Amino acid sequence: MVTSVRFSPDGAHLFSGSGDTTALLWDVRSMAHAVKCPPINLQPQQLHDVWERLANRNARIGREAITQFVYSGPSAVAFLKGKLTPISEKNSGIIGRLIADLGSSSFTIRTKAFSDLRQWGDLIEPALHKAFNGSPPLETKNRLSALLATIKKQPPSTERLRLRRAIEILETIASKDAHGLLQAIGDGGTGFALTQDAQFALARAQKRAGIR
Repeated sequence: MVTSVRFSPDGAHLFSGSGDTTALLWDVRSMAHAVKCPPINLQPQQLHDVWERLANRNARIGREAITQFVYSGPSAVAFLKGKLTPISEKNSGIIGRLIADLGSSSFTIRTKAFSDLRQWGDLIEPALHKAFNGSPPLETKNRLSALLATIKKQPPSTERLRLRRAIEILETIASKDAHGLLQAIGDGGTGFALTQDAQFALARAQKRAGIR
């Protein structure tokens, strides 16, 4: 008998514990593909309200918001198209320059770059990892390590949660328009979690469809 269940912080997994000491980990995202429910029709204000709940740190509330979007189908995709803007190469360039400034000989420039990158936080985690693994100068590597450590010890930012969940919604809906939006986002500027998440989601969707 199952005696306890709990969502992971991002709502993507469910942990269950049984009286016989068995503990199981469930991938909620993959389970969603097997569940078929009647579509629902969310009005514009309802779509906006559900969008706000996507950023909720409560995993149950976030999962409910994902489900509502998924079962609203085409209207959800159209709504998300207006909310999810592909990252511009300009923004990627800004992050690249800030990372380069971590190695500046100027204390003021180094400090400002570190502060600005910390404000971006987990939204640019892929760029920080790439720079860290690219054999930068020791001082730059130490500052990158400090930034990554800060991200690791903190829960995902609310914006990171919302964007990750929005990508999951598109992956689960799996319509032509949803895949088209994932493609557009995945073609955006590099170094951002949103771009990377869209690329991974589209790759998984294509694998399920048998597309190489």
